[in-house]
Amino acid sequence: NRGNGNGGPMKVAPLSAWSCSHEIAKFGESFSLNERLVDFSAMTHYSQISAEATVLHSNALLYLLWIKPEQMHEKFFFDLLGELVWDYKNDRDHNFWDHSHLPPSEHSLQERMRALWSMWRSEELQNASLVQLQETFGNGSCNVYDSLPFSYALFMQNYQTTHSILDAANAGGDNDTNAK
Repeated sequence: NRGNGNGGPMKVAPLSAWSCSHEIAKFGESFSLNERLVDFSAMTHYSQISAEATVLHSNALLYLLWIKPEQMHEKFFFDLLGELVWDYKNDRDHNFWDHSHLPPSEHSLQERMRALWSMWRSEELQNASLVQLQETFGNGSCNVYDSLPFSYALFMQNYQTTHSILDAANAGGDNDTNAK
């Protein structure tokens, strides 16, 4: 069980951008980007939580790359993080992914993302201070269980500007991962 799971999300942006191009069509209908992302993650972080984080982050990036900033739909974004990506595991279509061959993780990233979704729904996220987010998400530690929801929390508080990136880089914890 190598690493804390951050490697996949940190390096997946180019694959997400490529998958928005017409080049992906050359691989045909049966190509599953999410399945390839599981393999991609396992090259350096052989764990279920790393695969989950990589698939999750890539799908979040895909959504953000496909829309214009003014088209950002917060509810859909949180539904994507909290439910939709996990439902793809049963899709058997182009979104399908399986990570059952990887060692299970101590923590559930899905539960952590649902907690973030709940914070947003209750409007607690919008009003949370940096200190509150740090306390809630382990100070954005080097474990993806903390760093990914921490990064999304900062992003969703101020996604219209680049301030969320600066906030993540200056927040402490695993700075380079959090600013991904």
